[in-house]
This record gives sequence, C-alpha cells and structure tokens, in this order.
Amino acid sequence: MNIKKKIAVLALLAPALASVGCSTSVSRGLAADGAASEIVFPDEGRMVVKGGTAPAVESLRPLAIGMTKTQLRALVGSPHFREGFSAREWDYLFQLKDAVGNPAPCRFKVLFDSREIARNMYWAPGECAQLLAPAAVAPAPLPAAPAQPRQFALQADTLFAFGKWSESDLSSAGRARLQQIAAELLRSAEGIRDVQVVGHADRIGDDAANQYLSQRRADTVRSVLISQGLPPSAISAQGRGESEPLTACGGSLSRPALVACLAPDRRVEIVARSAV
Repeated sequence: MNIKKKIAVLALLAPALASVGCSTSVSRGLAADGAASEIVFPDEGRMVVKGGTAPAVESLRPLAIGMTKTQLRALVGSPHFREGFSAREWDYLFQLKDAVGNPAPCRFKVLFDSREIARNMYWAPGECAQLLAPAAVAPAPLPAAPAQPRQFALQADTLFAFGKWSESDLSSAGRARLQQIAAELLRSAEGIRDVQVVGHADRIGDDAANQYLSQRRADTVRSVLISQGLPPSAISAQGRGESEPLTACGGSLSRPALVACLAPDRRVEIVARSAV
C-alpha cells in the first residue's frame, strides 16, 4: 500500500480510532466543573476488577475532594470499571463490613473536573459513607469533683462563758456539740485529711488579748476533738483575734447591748477536709 493510500485509510479510520479509548461517562450531563445532572453507576458487567476489592475502612478515610488522579490511584488503586481514556468518572466496588462485621458491598464514584481534579464523590448505597466515619470514642470520664470541706460554726458563747477559754470552762452543751462533731467526722466514709480549728474574738478589749483568747479557745476545741479519737496530726488550731468580724455594731451602744450585738463575732469554726 503506497503512502497516499495509507493516508486515505487513516483519514477514514480517524473517527473510529478517536472513539476507541476516548473519554466515556455513564453519568449524565457531566460538566467541566465535575458536576453531573444525573449520577449513574455503571453495570457490573463493565468491571475489570471482578468482585472489587476489600480495603480496610481506615484506608479509605483520607478520600477527599481536590485529590488528583495520581493521589486517588495511590490510595485506592485504578478504577474497577472500563472508564475509557482520560475518563472524568472513576468507579469502584469495595467489599466493606458494617459495624457488626456483616459484608457491605459499596459502590464508589469520583467525578473529575476538566483538569482531572476530583470534585464530587458518591457512594451507593448512601449508608456506605457512614462506614468511613471514625468510631465514636466515649469521652473520658471527668475527674471527680473534690469533696467540699465540711464546716461547723460554733458560737463561743455556747461553748464558753464570756471571756473564758479552758476546757474546764466548757459548757455541757458545748462539750456535747463537740463530741457530736467528732463522731460525724470519724464516721466519714472518705476519711479525714485535715481539720482546721479557727478561733475568733470580738473587738471588745485590746488586740493582743483578743488574739490570745481566740487562740486558746481554738486550742481547747482541738484538744476535745483529739480526746474523741481524731488524730492529733490531722488537727490544727489557729486564733485570728478580732480580724474577721461578722457584725457591724455601732459604737454608741451600751456595753451590755454591745456585748450582745457582737456575739456572732465570738465564734469557733471547724473546717474538715476529706482524704479524697
């Protein structure tokens, strides 16, 4: 066959050759931006990878819009169907497993734009996309909130006579109340980490005397708690004098009225913190 005849034959075959291996699409209305008016999955008779593949679900999670064909091929391999040359539509059949391990055949389709960048991805059935979602991780339990300290406020006038502080000056009602508090703390299921006893005085008298009185009352209460079985190493005693008053009594009151008004300032506070 001479040159002219060969050229003529090639010219006649050009349309056919162009159709062999040209870009094909089963979805309808595939636009340059990778969108289609109707998504169609190809017949399984067109499969070149019979039965598809069975990748681990974890390996499919990186699938993302914007990937190139090279990236997709590296991740999931070549398409499982005859797509044609320069196809803008790739189809796969993945044999996955559902949450309880049952077989879940899943069709997967990628549509590319005119630059062969993945712009749309579809699964059939749609539930297959949910298989790729990472398993929900139960949130770590929140640490237990620290136990609130137990607080007891005792009026000094209930514990002691006015201006008194020794254990022999304790009233029977005051001693009974301290015994009751000690029993409550000893029954605590969490155990006791520390107990702080704080004595307070009113403003009557000078600062030094009030500081001394508040400290000695705190020491006496501590001693009673220890006598009831609380560990000495866990109990501290502190006097704060008149530095933390609760009242705002006027200075024009008579002494008896002032003593009565300042009664809430004369107190002993017990703060117990549990071991957990």
